Amino acid sequence: MPTINREEAVSIETAKLIAKEKAFGISPSAKEDKKIGLELEIFPFLAQENGMAIQRLELQGKLGIIDILDNLSEKGSLVRKKEAHSKTFCRYPLQEGGFINFEGGGQIEISTSPFDSPAKVLKYTKTLQSLLAKTFAEHGVVLLGAGFDRWHRQDEIKLQVNTPRQAAFLEYFSRFDKCNLLLTKTGSIQINLDFGSQETWLERWLVANLICPIITATFACSPSADGVSTRARLWQKLEPTRVGFACCDGSEADNMEAWSEATLRAKVIVFKLPPDRVEPADVEISFTDWIENGHPVYGWPTVEDFIYHLSTCFFEVRPRGYIELRACDMLPGVLQPIPVTLVTTLLYEEVGRKKCLELLYDKIPSLEDLWKRSAVSGLRDQELARLAHETWKIAIESMDRLPKDYLGEDYIKQAINFLETYTFVNKMPADTLEMWESESIPKALKWSLIN
Repeated sequence: MPTINREEAVSIETAKLIAKEKAFGISPSAKEDKKIGLELEIFPFLAQENGMAIQRLELQGKLGIIDILDNLSEKGSLVRKKEAHSKTFCRYPLQEGGFINFEGGGQIEISTSPFDSPAKVLKYTKTLQSLLAKTFAEHGVVLLGAGFDRWHRQDEIKLQVNTPRQAAFLEYFSRFDKCNLLLTKTGSIQINLDFGSQETWLERWLVANLICPIITATFACSPSADGVSTRARLWQKLEPTRVGFACCDGSEADNMEAWSEATLRAKVIVFKLPPDRVEPADVEISFTDWIENGHPVYGWPTVEDFIYHLSTCFFEVRPRGYIELRACDMLPGVLQPIPVTLVTTLLYEEVGRKKCLELLYDKIPSLEDLWKRSAVSGLRDQELARLAHETWKIAIESMDRLPKDYLGEDYIKQAINFLETYTFVNKMPADTLEMWESESIPKALKWSLIN
């Protein structure tokens, strides 16, 4: 909470140390772990018998999302009984660790615990999504995977998670072109990976950042007049100091410093106040400005305020003691294993990682431009198409150097088949979605199912 006593304020030096420690905290004894966790954001739609979407299922109320999940959790399944949670109203612990949470518009978010391999986490999320799809289908609800809900008007989707944080976010995001829709109408696949040891973390960090525009272009699945990834375009329209990239061409220390400076340069978008208030920013100040000059009403920021501020930075790759990649549109169930398999391979297989870094390293200064083009044009952009072809070919070669049971032979085959069918001919999931929708909305929704 802010303080009216300037002497109690966090200093810039302390804030930088906190940012680096919470982000990179690599201990000298850190192991070469190759674990992986996923976050999957799913749209629940009430549907007619012919497959036409009626409306998004509401979070609360009789036979709402929570009611259905409550009934499921009573059966001793993979989903346990709900618990209160300040950010998302409530959440459901999962039997294998992790939670089911909710995004602002009632999107169902599966957040797994770290698994030992992509094969294991993909098998688990497939089982869990199948269970959820079957359970919700009993109530006339279909669960869909796409980067953006293109089937409902903006005014049809209200904020479902009415926590102080989400309400403040909605008000602040609404100041930018349609960015309030980020809370209610978007879905993504977030891939969480280990930094590894002191010898490998910088390579993994840089590769994770460098492949983001390629991921966005390859797996674009939210077409609109704005581009092939409407989800990514919305992030690009948000307040610019907190999105994009925070890596740099330099050493370990340089990249840590670049991250800490980026978080301090990011503007304050909400103020967390006692007892449980969260207010959208009423002045335009960076966190550095707040430290140096204070706020006319709230005073100066404390350590707690800076830690909260870190959670409001939405860079494409966030270092959180692990690497969180946020560049991928949510996908139908049949396509979900592909980005997971390919990205894991590039970050964890040493020879391929070094080749990828060599291929893309000189793109660090142009990452922001590549990211914007990836959301607008995707693989129709000649440079992005070429980089995607070369990058994913490195991944294919690298798969042979990882244990087959680590990646999963079926998932390897799926990834290679996708690249040959889609990427290497410059086709994207967005193209298939538009093709099916040109025939009928029910066909597009059927293609988008998570199971």
